[in-house]
Amino acid sequence: MVKEVFYKGCKREVRAFLCFPQGKTFFLGIAVFHGAEGLKDHHVDFGKELAKRGYIVLVPEWFEKKEERFLFEEEDILGGIRYLKSSNFVKEESLAVVGFSLGAAVSLAVLSK
Repeated sequence: MVKEVFYKGCKREVRAFLCFPQGKTFFLGIAVFHGAEGLKDHHVDFGKELAKRGYIVLVPEWFEKKEERFLFEEEDILGGIRYLKSSNFVKEESLAVVGFSLGAAVSLAVLSK
């Protein structure tokens, strides 16, 4: 199942898709951050595939692209992590991050601070 959600970023509400399996009450959580091409259907499809395997997955549209610049704040990424942690479905200590290209580099840099 997929649900469109919004969480608080730094200067905006961040749009995301929450993918979760049916029939379970608590899940391991995964945040999936797209690359420089922006949020595409295949990122949400990846989230759905992970959900079929028992994970709850947040796939946020973590940046806005203006001209040739990427506009985002650390809070746009950290807000997604907090959103998953605050979910009644995710065990707080059971959280992973996956990123595609730029999403991998930026999310790991932000989370390593």
